[in-house]
Amino acid sequence: MKVLIINRQYEGGGGAEAAVRRFMELLIAQKHDVTLLALGHSNEIATQNHALHRSSQPQIYTYHTVSSYFSEKLKFRLFHDRGIDGKIENENLHDLGDKRVVRGRQSFLNVLALRLLAFVSDWLTLAAPFRVYRLIQKLQPDVVHTHNLRGMGMLMPLAIRFARCQHSVRKRGKNIRWYHTCHDIQLVEPSGVALYPAFEKHVPNIHDRAILGYAFLQKCVWGSPDVVISPSQFLIDFYRRYFFKSSEIKVIPNLIHLSKKEFQSDQLETTNQPHKYILFVGAIEESKGIRVLLDAYSLFQKNFQQKETPPLHIVGDGSLLPSLKQMYGSDTVIFHGPQPAEIVSKFYREAIVTVLPSLTYENAPTVIMESMSEGVPVIASRIGGIPELVQEGITGLLFTPGNNRELSDILTSIVGVSQPSELRTHCQREAITRSTRSTASHTLFYSE
Repeated sequence: MKVLIINRQYEGGGGAEAAVRRFMELLIAQKHDVTLLALGHSNEIATQNHALHRSSQPQIYTYHTVSSYFSEKLKFRLFHDRGIDGKIENENLHDLGDKRVVRGRQSFLNVLALRLLAFVSDWLTLAAPFRVYRLIQKLQPDVVHTHNLRGMGMLMPLAIRFARCQHSVRKRGKNIRWYHTCHDIQLVEPSGVALYPAFEKHVPNIHDRAILGYAFLQKCVWGSPDVVISPSQFLIDFYRRYFFKSSEIKVIPNLIHLSKKEFQSDQLETTNQPHKYILFVGAIEESKGIRVLLDAYSLFQKNFQQKETPPLHIVGDGSLLPSLKQMYGSDTVIFHGPQPAEIVSKFYREAIVTVLPSLTYENAPTVIMESMSEGVPVIASRIGGIPELVQEGITGLLFTPGNNRELSDILTSIVGVSQPSELRTHCQREAITRSTRSTASHTLFYSE
């Protein structure tokens, strides 16, 4: 089967990009003819130095948009132009000197302008839809499978729909199938991020009405792909009220990598390595609840009765990293910055517990399954699709988003007690079950 996959990013990125790469690996292993369209700086990129290319080399097309240019400038501004003091909060401006006040306001206005330019140019670009239309005409794929299209041109779904209609006329009814996998809420919230309790409110305000207008435009552009896939029931239920009325709906977990030993073992064995610390893996951003975790850990340190308090290890990058490292970094709170996958796996193996204190409506965070695959239980916010992955008392515990005291109490109850081997076995078994189900579902889906 000839498959065209469209996703904004190929290398790097977060959990969604990792899921797309694993999905491509699976399709290639099944001998499908895979082509990828992604954002980049050239018309075509080489396929080297990645596990994806060991058995085959899919053709990869890339292009650059004005929106992606502004997004890159925004990322540079957020990550490299703040200095060691990091993010400047508006409410703290009166405590700073006049120069810092001016600098903070300029930085805020620059970021706002870049966000607006990226958003508007994403809607207005016509080159991107035309490019995908020509690529579909050239490749004549059996399936077009879209993922995260933000920054690639908001009108791209219209081009896909038009190309499918034209192909159907030419081939006398034989249509190109269109699948779409949802990774976040970006069809309703432009940033893809909404902080708790955004969707718990019932009184609409100006922002809500603006978002509804944006969602209406997205609904008109997208229509109904043949099949819509989501790793979580939460995201399907979220979109079903307004989107994809005629689409077939499937809930298929994200693919995760497990070692051969884990797949082939009938009886799972927990590692004899000592479990030394509390672990956070993710973006160092407000939406991921990193401040909630740091505050909870401070309370935990005060209440922990044993002699040695397990340290908190934080792995990941983000715009808050410089400021939080300066404020909280110590012998017991260690910031490691971004790390390659093999190093992150080592962090998991020696962790007592992995904490995911997210404040945003997550879909299916990759961190949860990665942690469980190493036999490490998860403490996570009760939000979005997370409760579908964490079974309370079996593979971890849940707490109210933003409640640092509740998180501190859970840390005390788990860290201060020797964990039974059954808990870690349950975690591994859950990860294997979900991975097997996902592989089987994707395999069956693409064999139909």
